[in-house]
Amino acid sequence: MRSSCRIYIIKGEYLCSHCNSKVGINEAHAQKQGIRSIQQAKIKESAEKHHLLSANCSGCGGTIVFEEGDALSQCPFCGRSLVRKDFLLSEEMPELIIPFRITEEEARNCLLNWCKANSQKKEAKNLEKKINLLKGFYLPYEFVKGPVKSKVSRMDAYSSYNCGGYVDNVFINCSKQLDNMLLDGMEPFELDELQAFDFSYVAGHRVKVGDIDKNVLVERVEQEVSNDYASVVRKTLETKAIEVNTDTSSVFRMPVLLPVYYICSGNEMAAVNGQTGKVSVRSIKRQTHYFIPW
Repeated sequence: MRSSCRIYIIKGEYLCSHCNSKVGINEAHAQKQGIRSIQQAKIKESAEKHHLLSANCSGCGGTIVFEEGDALSQCPFCGRSLVRKDFLLSEEMPELIIPFRITEEEARNCLLNWCKANSQKKEAKNLEKKINLLKGFYLPYEFVKGPVKSKVSRMDAYSSYNCGGYVDNVFINCSKQLDNMLLDGMEPFELDELQAFDFSYVAGHRVKVGDIDKNVLVERVEQEVSNDYASVVRKTLETKAIEVNTDTSSVFRMPVLLPVYYICSGNEMAAVNGQTGKVSVRSIKRQTHYFIPW
């Protein structure tokens, strides 16, 4: 409970108007400083949990706070678009980009149409109530193409085969927070709109920074390519009892930004392809995966 206090300047005391207790000014300042220290410790702990970074606007000098995973922000004082310096100097700096083709409103309509077409599903009912939470992001990917070598082990015959091939235009998600199966469901992207990266494309948009370890990324590339080859190998060998291990050390890889509208709320998550409008929905609890093209 808080109460107002009166101050006696001559005596140097505060008098509580509620209980009439007296506290010296120096003592009150010491108590206040103790409370502030506790609060500052809480704020520091909270900031560490949220992984916030700061930067100074070169236009007006204002200090802007970034979320750790964000590459861009906008100065609230002068409106200038800002880019984190470490993003500019990082190896993940995008070289290619597919610009947004559909607007946020159009993406929400795509998701709404999916909800109506799948109205019998619990996921559709829950997502329909939260469609306004759908937000657009440029997400970090690796653009992969080039020759690969694979070793196929046939487990039912204890035999192995070496094979080779060419991976053409595969995109690998470079974010550890986002669900791979969900993002795979809203592909493919149309490569005729792939452009050389320019900051004019991302001005005013949210940009996610790639945050997976390099070794994890290599494993993810090899796993994605192995999965693509597995279906062909199963058909050729007429068996599902196979294991495919792929060497992708010779492929060409480039960092790229792709347009995605994304929502994750409760047990449901959804992604809408920001170029084609294709919808992908997944339930974490039920481990189901739905998507339909538009």
